[in-house]
Amino acid sequence: MAKRFHPTPLFLFVLLITDSTSSSSAVEDALQSQPSTLAATHVATTMCTTESCTDTDTSTDNDGCKTYVTPLNQCYNAASLFPNDESWSQFDIYDTMSMGSMKRTFYKSTDGSCKNTLIIRDVMSGFDSIDNRKNGIGFYFGGITNFVRQDEDDDSFILPIDACVGPFGPPRPWGKFTLTHKRKDVRDNADDTDITVSEE
Repeated sequence: MAKRFHPTPLFLFVLLITDSTSSSSAVEDALQSQPSTLAATHVATTMCTTESCTDTDTSTDNDGCKTYVTPLNQCYNAASLFPNDESWSQFDIYDTMSMGSMKRTFYKSTDGSCKNTLIIRDVMSGFDSIDNRKNGIGFYFGGITNFVRQDEDDDSFILPIDACVGPFGPPRPWGKFTLTHKRKDVRDNADDTDITVSEE
């Protein structure tokens, strides 16, 4: 009886890299189509009063959008980066990329050390309802279909990149996350959006 050949992952990898025309063009295509994903060092979080994440709402005292630039793959405390801004909580945050989406993890620490994760149940308990923020956690993710809400015992949220999601908490309940490798890119592309840049 003849043995059947079953390619191993290593064999498939070697086969892929030996076909230089297709592998190099695939890598080049990926670099050109998603340069910010590969070189991203910051996240631009645009918070808006409208569900479309645009500057068109004139029905509130907090009109328009505001963009905050925070580090990626680095612990930060938004309350320290953006003092006296009610959009953010006192808790530490750590943002990473996972399978093309952003993973945002909250921590009990408030000093930029990212110690002791907050589970989603604790994050969610910071609100009486969508429109009645209690403890200033900064983000509310109940009943939304365009993000992945983890189990209540998980310690993070999975958020899409370049999509308007929400509602978070007041004063700007809708948000969009964009990756950038330079803070200057965000300023250049911001048009009239108010930009607040961290000093990281």
